[in-house]
Amino acid sequence: MSNVLPFNPDNTISNAALSYMLKHRSQHLASRQGNEALLSRCQAHLMMTFDITADRATKEAALALAEASHSGEVWIDVDATCAFYTTLRTKDGRQIIVSADQILHAITDFFSLQ
Repeated sequence: MSNVLPFNPDNTISNAALSYMLKHRSQHLASRQGNEALLSRCQAHLMMTFDITADRATKEAALALAEASHSGEVWIDVDATCAFYTTLRTKDGRQIIVSADQILHAITDFFSLQ
């Protein structure tokens, strides 16, 4: 991902969150809890800087982490997604359809191992 940030004046909080993630993510790579600490620090930064609620800051920080962490190898095809499944498109042109149940099981299994 490029470190050049698009600026949209309507998304100042989003831009600040992404900027924070890009600037500070390397400080958290060595720790197993690195992303949790990074999210927490970004959330606190956004709350202090923009006087927003914890819920809004948490959401903005999570969205920014997702964007900053994206590898560029796979994308969600929003035009081929509904409440029951999503379609993933890979860089090499593959299409993978994943049900909502499969996503839930994968997330549950992943976090139970942590």
